[in-house]
Amino acid sequence: AGLDPRAVVLARATLELPAGTEAGAPLNLSLPVPGLPRWSPAAPRLGALIVRREGTGLTHARRLGYRQVSLDAEGLHLNGARQPLRGVLYQPHWPGTGGVTPSPAALAEEVAAMRRLGFDFVRTHVRPAPPAFLDACDEQGLLVLAEPAIGWLDDDPGLAARLHHEIQWMVARDHHHPSIVAWCVLNELSGEAYRYGEELALALAAADPDARPVLEDSGAFFGGRYVPAGGD
Repeated sequence: AGLDPRAVVLARATLELPAGTEAGAPLNLSLPVPGLPRWSPAAPRLGALIVRREGTGLTHARRLGYRQVSLDAEGLHLNGARQPLRGVLYQPHWPGTGGVTPSPAALAEEVAAMRRLGFDFVRTHVRPAPPAFLDACDEQGLLVLAEPAIGWLDDDPGLAARLHHEIQWMVARDHHHPSIVAWCVLNELSGEAYRYGEELALALAAADPDARPVLEDSGAFFGGRYVPAGGD
């Protein structure tokens, strides 16, 4: 989705790269943004981070939203207030497309249908949702519980490495979506991944720069264990 032409610049900064900086090297820049509105289902306000490399014509833009989320024994809290959830399971098959992911417009309509029916929360079941679906959740204020594609994997000498790869890939691709308010590692006890449940939950929490809560499994087979990380 493109940027709103009515957008205004809230803050800007310049970072000079040291001589000899290698391609792909991590860069750190602290940028205070006063007056940044918070994202919520009632008011899904979005902004964008635009990075431009002077003298090259290279520009990269990423949409984002600012909100605070935490999880405790009382439930999910969004922007400091308890957030009651009216949720639905999302397990699409798309038979009309031959299994091919539908267009962004079709995915946005699926999100719109959930909102029209009164839902404000969706569990994207056993695999990361298409990016266009998450974009629509950002735009329409639908909260998301996201899961990696690790259900029903058999035991194998490379299983642990595969599991860690899947959660790292998911976080790297999707962590900028404000609609994602929590992660869930396991679908009940499917496959052999459950043997690594606690290890994976801690690794996922450590990988997420936005410090979302992480549920160990969807069915509370481990007593409802979760990593109660909370952050912005």
